[in-house]
Amino acid sequence: MQRLRERRERHKVKGTTLSVDSSVGERSKRADASGWWPAAFWKGLASSLVLGLAVCGMMWTSLGSDEQSHARSQRADGDVVKVLETARDAHGHLVATVSNRELGVKFLTFGSSIIGAQYGQAEYKDQAAFTGFAVQESVLFVNRSLRHALQLGLGAGVVASYLRAHRMQVDVVELSDAVLYLAEKHFEFNSCCQAAPSACDPLGPSADACRSRQGSSKLSEARSFLFQETPRRYDVVISDVFNGSNPGHMHSLEVFARLKEHWLSPGGGILVLNFVGFHRGPSSQLSFDVATTLRAVFQVARCYRDQDLEEEPEMAANLVCFASDEDFHFNVPQSGDFSNPIPLSSFWVMQQFQAWEVLKPLSRTAGRIIEDSDNELLHAGAQSQIELQLRAHAQNLIPEHVWKVLGIGT
Repeated sequence: MQRLRERRERHKVKGTTLSVDSSVGERSKRADASGWWPAAFWKGLASSLVLGLAVCGMMWTSLGSDEQSHARSQRADGDVVKVLETARDAHGHLVATVSNRELGVKFLTFGSSIIGAQYGQAEYKDQAAFTGFAVQESVLFVNRSLRHALQLGLGAGVVASYLRAHRMQVDVVELSDAVLYLAEKHFEFNSCCQAAPSACDPLGPSADACRSRQGSSKLSEARSFLFQETPRRYDVVISDVFNGSNPGHMHSLEVFARLKEHWLSPGGGILVLNFVGFHRGPSSQLSFDVATTLRAVFQVARCYRDQDLEEEPEMAANLVCFASDEDFHFNVPQSGDFSNPIPLSSFWVMQQFQAWEVLKPLSRTAGRIIEDSDNELLHAGAQSQIELQLRAHAQNLIPEHVWKVLGIGT
């Protein structure tokens, strides 16, 4: 709690106006009359930086201690935290949209995991609720022309929508029809008539125009899609398929080679891979193995934690890796909202994340190459620490009684 109070003090802004430069859209934001940004924004931002998800984003100090979480649960009567909608997908998974009015955030849950989140207030929609999302979105600033992207794993559609808003066409492959449906209904993702085909004609001219401008949405298991569908070349492929655990079959030499040889643009194509894991200590071996496997396929691979390396260093976090056969760097803007950005905003994360590099090739921790024939990520208990920590963070953000409403044991 003390660290949270110190962080909020650091966020105090006196009469500040921020204007985004034209490259990221025109808008202006002002602090309220008291000199503070709205409490819901900072509460949501501070808490959401807890969760090491693909969402995205994610392992900062949780909003409140266990006592606070319990008190919040006790007083929540359906008005503060409530389930907006549930849907069971074709595979039997329960997916739900949960609103937390105290945080000003909507969460997308998949079973017992949180796979996405978005701020409720329109003026904060360009801010990633999870820091991991902001790091992934930073691919926008790589020093090359990136026009077409493929995203494996939609979540709430936050990253895809951000890149689309900045003139990148993003095709999406998502396993769950319920995830696609709720992402469109509650998180403003545009599926171009694929999420609810009864509401419009997915074969009509307007849907075609939407797909040519925004990108397509396809329901498929990601690995099956990569090996069975007719490939097309993309400037960027984003793989973020975490669903409470890292799907091992998506983190092997064979998958990375398939992406490079058949799906990425030759030479300059970039793979953005989100892996939830540890960056140091004995539990970091899996993370180093993933990075080593990337480097066995690509000439260049750099991985970044989604928070400062000394911030809860014993905790799992999003580790976002960028891999390519051509070297790259990030041209992050310095003007507009990127000029002296407020700490913990997406703009601030995008400026800071390169200082959070981990899993470096010259590290003393040697990694091994992960192959389909012996994939350690699929071994029983291999990811148990990651799964337990992420489950605990999800329970901090969504009270126990809500999980019970969803039929999820805590």
